[in-house]
Amino acid sequence: MDDGDLQPLIERHYPRVRRAALALCGDRWEAEEVAQETFVIAIQSTGRFRGDSEVSTWLYGICLRVHRNRLRAAARYARRLARLATSRAEPEQDDPPDTGPLWAAVRRLPRKQREVVVLRYAEGLSLAEIAAAVDAPEGTVKSRLHHALKTLRERLAAGETATALATRLAAEGAG
Repeated sequence: MDDGDLQPLIERHYPRVRRAALALCGDRWEAEEVAQETFVIAIQSTGRFRGDSEVSTWLYGICLRVHRNRLRAAARYARRLARLATSRAEPEQDDPPDTGPLWAAVRRLPRKQREVVVLRYAEGLSLAEIAAAVDAPEGTVKSRLHHALKTLRERLAAGETATALATRLAAEGAG
Protein backbone atom coordinates (compact mmCIF):
# COMPACT_ATOMS: atom_id res chain seq x y z
CA MET A 1 0.00 0.00 0.00
CA ASP A 2 1.49 3.34 -0.99
CA ASP A 3 0.56 6.93 -0.15
CA GLY A 4 -1.63 7.21 -3.24
CA ASP A 5 -3.85 4.44 -1.87
CA LEU A 6 -4.49 6.19 1.45
CA GLN A 7 -7.08 8.82 0.48
CA PRO A 8 -9.45 6.35 -1.26
CA LEU A 9 -8.91 3.90 1.62
CA ILE A 10 -9.94 6.52 4.15
CA GLU A 11 -12.92 7.73 2.11
CA ARG A 12 -14.18 4.19 1.60
CA HIS A 13 -13.66 2.74 5.07
CA TYR A 14 -13.90 5.64 7.52
CA PRO A 15 -17.72 5.68 7.73
CA ARG A 16 -17.84 1.92 8.38
CA VAL A 17 -15.13 2.04 11.04
CA ARG A 18 -16.79 5.04 12.70
CA ARG A 19 -20.13 3.21 12.72
CA ALA A 20 -18.52 0.18 14.37
CA ALA A 21 -16.83 2.45 16.92
CA LEU A 22 -20.17 4.12 17.68
CA ALA A 23 -21.78 0.73 18.27
CA LEU A 24 -18.92 -0.20 20.61
CA CYS A 25 -18.77 3.11 22.49
CA GLY A 26 -22.32 4.40 22.34
CA ASP A 27 -21.00 7.96 22.30
CA ARG A 28 -20.51 9.93 19.07
CA TRP A 29 -17.51 11.91 20.31
CA GLU A 30 -15.72 8.86 21.65
CA ALA A 31 -16.52 6.96 18.44
CA GLU A 32 -15.01 9.77 16.38
CA GLU A 33 -11.86 9.63 18.50
CA VAL A 34 -11.62 5.84 18.13
CA ALA A 35 -12.14 6.03 14.36
CA GLN A 36 -9.54 8.76 13.94
CA GLU A 37 -7.02 6.92 16.06
CA THR A 38 -7.71 3.76 14.05
CA PHE A 39 -6.76 5.50 10.82
CA VAL A 40 -3.70 7.19 12.33
CA ILE A 41 -2.43 3.76 13.38
CA ALA A 42 -3.38 2.23 10.02
CA ILE A 43 -1.51 4.93 8.10
CA GLN A 44 1.54 4.57 10.33
CA SER A 45 1.56 0.80 9.87
CA THR A 46 0.63 0.40 6.20
CA GLY A 47 3.93 -1.36 5.61
CA ARG A 48 2.92 -4.08 8.06
CA PHE A 49 -0.35 -4.91 6.27
CA ARG A 50 0.36 -8.33 4.78
CA GLY A 51 -2.78 -8.65 2.71
CA ASP A 52 -3.81 -11.91 4.43
CA SER A 53 -7.26 -10.40 4.99
CA GLU A 54 -9.41 -7.64 3.56
CA VAL A 55 -8.38 -4.09 4.37
CA SER A 56 -11.72 -3.59 6.15
CA THR A 57 -11.06 -6.60 8.41
CA TRP A 58 -7.60 -5.25 9.21
CA LEU A 59 -9.12 -1.85 10.06
CA TYR A 60 -11.82 -3.40 12.27
CA GLY A 61 -9.09 -5.24 14.16
CA ILE A 62 -7.24 -1.98 14.73
CA CYS A 63 -10.50 -0.32 15.79
CA LEU A 64 -11.17 -3.04 18.37
CA ARG A 65 -7.66 -2.72 19.80
CA VAL A 66 -7.97 1.07 19.99
CA HIS A 67 -11.30 0.74 21.79
CA ARG A 68 -9.86 -1.80 24.27
CA ASN A 69 -6.85 0.43 24.94
CA ARG A 70 -9.08 3.45 25.55
CA LEU A 71 -11.23 1.42 27.97
CA ARG A 72 -8.12 0.34 29.89
CA ALA A 73 -6.83 3.91 29.96
CA ALA A 74 -10.19 5.19 31.21
CA ALA A 75 -10.23 2.53 33.94
CA ARG A 76 -6.71 3.50 35.05
CA TYR A 77 -7.72 7.16 35.11
CA ALA A 78 -10.84 6.37 37.13
CA ARG A 79 -8.79 4.41 39.68
CA ARG A 80 -6.32 7.28 40.05
CA LEU A 81 -9.11 9.80 40.37
CA ALA A 82 -10.83 7.69 43.03
CA ARG A 83 -7.59 7.58 45.05
CA LEU A 84 -7.26 11.37 44.81
CA ALA A 85 -10.86 12.03 45.82
CA THR A 86 -10.53 10.82 49.41
CA SER A 87 -12.87 13.39 50.94
CA ARG A 88 -15.16 13.89 47.94
CA ALA A 89 -17.67 11.53 46.40
CA GLU A 90 -16.52 9.65 43.34
CA PRO A 91 -17.32 11.40 40.08
CA GLU A 92 -20.36 10.04 38.32
CA GLN A 93 -19.79 8.06 35.17
CA ASP A 94 -22.00 9.39 32.40
CA ASP A 95 -23.66 6.69 30.42
CA PRO A 96 -23.44 7.20 26.68
CA PRO A 97 -26.63 8.43 25.08
CA ASP A 98 -29.17 5.60 24.90
CA THR A 99 -29.76 4.50 21.31
CA GLY A 100 -32.42 2.05 22.39
CA PRO A 101 -32.61 -0.75 24.92
CA LEU A 102 -31.15 -3.35 22.57
CA TRP A 103 -27.89 -1.49 21.88
CA ALA A 104 -27.68 -0.36 25.48
CA ALA A 105 -27.85 -4.05 26.44
CA VAL A 106 -25.24 -4.88 23.77
CA ARG A 107 -22.85 -2.30 25.22
CA ARG A 108 -23.16 -4.07 28.58
CA LEU A 109 -22.19 -7.50 27.28
CA PRO A 110 -18.72 -8.81 28.12
CA ARG A 111 -16.14 -7.23 25.77
CA LYS A 112 -15.52 -10.28 23.59
CA GLN A 113 -19.23 -10.92 23.10
CA ARG A 114 -19.95 -7.22 22.48
CA GLU A 115 -17.27 -7.02 19.80
CA VAL A 116 -18.59 -9.95 17.77
CA VAL A 117 -22.19 -8.73 18.05
CA VAL A 118 -21.22 -5.26 16.81
CA LEU A 119 -19.19 -6.62 13.91
CA ARG A 120 -21.89 -9.12 12.90
CA TYR A 121 -25.08 -7.12 13.32
CA ALA A 122 -24.02 -3.47 13.15
CA GLU A 123 -21.40 -3.98 10.44
CA GLY A 124 -22.69 -7.11 8.69
CA LEU A 125 -19.36 -8.95 8.64
CA SER A 126 -19.22 -12.65 7.92
CA LEU A 127 -18.06 -15.05 10.60
CA ALA A 128 -14.74 -15.46 8.77
CA GLU A 129 -14.21 -11.69 8.65
CA ILE A 130 -15.03 -11.35 12.34
CA ALA A 131 -12.65 -14.20 13.17
CA ALA A 132 -9.87 -12.38 11.32
CA ALA A 133 -10.69 -9.04 12.99
CA VAL A 134 -10.72 -10.43 16.54
CA ASP A 135 -7.92 -12.92 15.85
CA ALA A 136 -9.90 -15.94 16.98
CA PRO A 137 -11.06 -19.17 15.31
CA GLU A 138 -14.42 -19.04 13.55
CA GLY A 139 -15.86 -21.55 16.03
CA THR A 140 -14.97 -19.23 18.89
CA VAL A 141 -16.76 -16.38 17.12
CA LYS A 142 -19.86 -18.57 16.73
CA SER A 143 -19.73 -19.48 20.42
CA ARG A 144 -19.38 -15.84 21.49
CA LEU A 145 -22.31 -14.87 19.27
CA HIS A 146 -24.44 -17.70 20.64
CA HIS A 147 -23.78 -16.74 24.26
CA ALA A 148 -24.25 -13.03 23.55
CA LEU A 149 -27.59 -13.57 21.81
CA LYS A 150 -28.78 -15.89 24.58
CA THR A 151 -27.91 -13.27 27.20
CA LEU A 152 -29.60 -10.50 25.20
CA ARG A 153 -32.75 -12.58 24.67
CA GLU A 154 -32.98 -13.39 28.37
CA ARG A 155 -32.44 -9.82 29.50
CA LEU A 156 -34.73 -8.22 26.95
CA ALA A 157 -37.46 -10.85 27.42
CA ALA A 158 -37.40 -10.15 31.13
CA GLY A 159 -38.35 -6.57 30.22
CA GLU A 160 -35.26 -5.05 31.70
CA THR A 161 -34.73 -1.46 30.68
CA ALA A 162 -31.23 -0.23 30.04
CA THR A 163 -31.21 1.44 33.47
CA ALA A 164 -32.41 -1.67 35.30
CA LEU A 165 -29.95 -3.78 33.37
CA ALA A 166 -27.07 -1.45 34.26
CA THR A 167 -28.07 -1.55 37.92
CA ARG A 168 -28.26 -5.35 37.93
CA LEU A 169 -24.94 -5.75 36.13
CA ALA A 170 -23.25 -3.34 38.53
CA ALA A 171 -24.60 -5.36 41.46
CA GLU A 172 -23.41 -8.62 39.89
CA GLY A 173 -19.97 -7.14 39.32
CA ALA A 174 -19.73 -6.04 42.94
CA GLY A 175 -20.68 -9.47 44.23
